[in-house]
Amino acid sequence: MKILIVDDDFGLRKSLQQQLQLLGHQVVEAADGLSAFIALKDNSDIEVIITDYRMPVLGGNDWIELLHHYHPDIPLIVVSAYSFVEEKVRSNEIFIQKPFDIAEIRSVLEKTKNMRTGNS
Repeated sequence: MKILIVDDDFGLRKSLQQQLQLLGHQVVEAADGLSAFIALKDNSDIEVIITDYRMPVLGGNDWIELLHHYHPDIPLIVVSAYSFVEEKVRSNEIFIQKPFDIAEIRSVLEKTKNMRTGNS
């Protein structure tokens, strides 16, 4: 699976990238919503986006709304340390509270894979 990680926390982004690559995934990374759109333009085969909610450059609701407008078919996993974000996540999105572990991410990725293939 090809995954785009969007998070302004360099350490978290790199750690998640390494863990996902060990699981056999291809990973593209971006530090904010703006660079994520460039990554999406250059990687039309992105299958899942894992994104932080609060980022200094194009984050929050604006970022999520633009994603829904331009890339409505890519499953979205929203991560945040702020619990209020869960209330903002749509029914077709998945919310994960920070801190999280790779087992939780792996489980959610399997769920998004099943959503895309129509399996339950």
